Amino acid sequence: MTGLEVVPQGAWLRPRWDEDRDEGLSRRDLRRQAQATSRRELQAVLGVLVVNTTILSVVGGGFIGPARDDDGRVLVWSIWAPHRRVLIDVFRRTTPPMAEMAARKRFAAAHELRYAIVEPGRQLTAKSVKEWIDE
Repeated sequence: MTGLEVVPQGAWLRPRWDEDRDEGLSRRDLRRQAQATSRRELQAVLGVLVVNTTILSVVGGGFIGPARDDDGRVLVWSIWAPHRRVLIDVFRRTTPPMAEMAARKRFAAAHELRYAIVEPGRQLTAKSVKEWIDE
């Protein structure tokens, strides 16, 4: 028998998996494990990571931003590593228009931040980030 059995334990019900369970981890679990490992490796290279942010907190106090494009819309950054002053934008499906890309680059240059873009179809890895930072 394979599956989940609910057994009473005091006032609570707790799940108990069969001991003869022959399945390994599901694909979803494997994907989540790989993402967590990748995130830990990236954090080991960059330090503290702030994701999906508009305001960039600075080590030692203060903030940078929010950045705006030419139309006045607030820009959202994918990854901010304050200890390394690194901004990384990860675009999953499409890259934004050239005007927005130029606004992002201007903002990073104006605040002396290291800025990188991960294009659609590319994978962000700790190894590639480390190579980029060590340049």
